[in-house]
Amino acid sequence: MPPVTSPTCAAASSRPASRWSRAWTISRSRFRRCRRRPSTASDLVESLYRGLADNSVGRVIDNLLRFDLVILDELGFAPLDPTGSQLFFRFIAAAYERRSLGLASHWPFDQWGHFLPDETTAVSMIDRILHHAVVVVTEGESFRMKEAKTRGGELAKKKA
Repeated sequence: MPPVTSPTCAAASSRPASRWSRAWTISRSRFRRCRRRPSTASDLVESLYRGLADNSVGRVIDNLLRFDLVILDELGFAPLDPTGSQLFFRFIAAAYERRSLGLASHWPFDQWGHFLPDETTAVSMIDRILHHAVVVVTEGESFRMKEAKTRGGELAKKKA
């Protein structure tokens, strides 16, 4: 997925333009200036695995950390194996106090053991993530579900 370089901020529009816009606490002007890299957690781990295969994990991590903000969505959507967990921890440790991370997950921190196989790795990772974090907890329906219900309601009215 190519880096986002658009000068417009999704949070500035009245309609949620993307899944990345809902949890940012950065001011709009600063956000517009920062170089950011959105990705899914599984895509990140996959690229780290490719780096492991050709002995370039350090280079892959350094390339990702050239961005001011790395945004990872769907964290915990699929469980990680021990190697993937260690690679992901290596990325988090490298980003710690060097770059901003935006993480989106449906799992509360105390349940990260559902997708991280080693509790020690999970605790160490959460410790680094939360040290300087601003945690935003959202509840309720997603905008996709709301739109789907709205469309479903409109279709039902048209049929009647």
